[in-house]
Amino acid sequence: MELTEKQERYIVRYVHAVSEAIAEKLSGKQCDRALARLRARVENQLENLGKPAIEDVDVITVLRGMGAPERQAMILIRVWGGGKENETEGTENKQTIPAMRGHTSVTVSEEEVAAHVEKDVERREDAREPTTCKKKKQTSDNLVWLGVCAYFGKTLDLPVWVLRVLTILLGIAAAPAIIIMYLGIYFWLRATGRVSSVQPVRIARMVLRPISVVVSIIGIYFVGRYAIKAIIAGCELWFKKTTPEISDWAWLERTDTKMLLLTLLFLVPLSLLSATPMSNGWDYSLKRLTQACIALYAIVTSFGIASYVSGVIIVFVKEFTG
Repeated sequence: MELTEKQERYIVRYVHAVSEAIAEKLSGKQCDRALARLRARVENQLENLGKPAIEDVDVITVLRGMGAPERQAMILIRVWGGGKENETEGTENKQTIPAMRGHTSVTVSEEEVAAHVEKDVERREDAREPTTCKKKKQTSDNLVWLGVCAYFGKTLDLPVWVLRVLTILLGIAAAPAIIIMYLGIYFWLRATGRVSSVQPVRIARMVLRPISVVVSIIGIYFVGRYAIKAIIAGCELWFKKTTPEISDWAWLERTDTKMLLLTLLFLVPLSLLSATPMSNGWDYSLKRLTQACIALYAIVTSFGIASYVSGVIIVFVKEFTG
């Protein structure tokens, strides 16, 4: 079952809201397991829809059926915390299972229903990276991107905003290298268990997104290069003469390779960063930024082709008018 980024964000926000409500009520291990099972229940209900492609409305409907995050948090606290408080409220959270042949009707609580569902989806837990509670990891609070600056801020006892400003300044000075270094540190911290995120790392997305960026940029590069070759061939075919010297008008022909390399050097690491499970919707924002930069590269290439054509026309007009 494949979910879109938008559908994934719906689920992540819901699970995150539940995690905030149960973080102070359960231990770290209980919290992680409860949230992992909660996500498994959501995906289980989506799979049970039997649709070849899940729509946004299906995800919203399933999440609404789970109840408000606060209500779901109360159920998880009762199931996983083992507490017996609020026993007097049991009557309002009871569900009656209709009687079957040879059996009497049975009244069970929502907690028992949830516990039964947890057992049904337990097989999913080992195949999924667990969702963690906010209080377990050092980087769980005040997390903006991937938690690297937040981790070192707490570890080194430094203001996090200072590290973020320093990272931004370094990124402006040497963006590709700093982005790659930032990603390397993040994956090292994640592999060693020092940081975690609500969303899992999607390897396919981290491979396919940079590849799609490379293919798009190289495609635009060859369009510009062969467009200029077509103009040169057209001049020889129609005017029976070589392309005139147009100097400044042919700037694309002189700089297209350099522009290609600089664009790849900047956008490939950026696209890789946008494929990571960033917080606060930054992965989506960086994806849009990458797409905007590709569109800008295409516009510049188109302008270069138009400039070349304009230069040829101007030179021919001057020669024709004497």
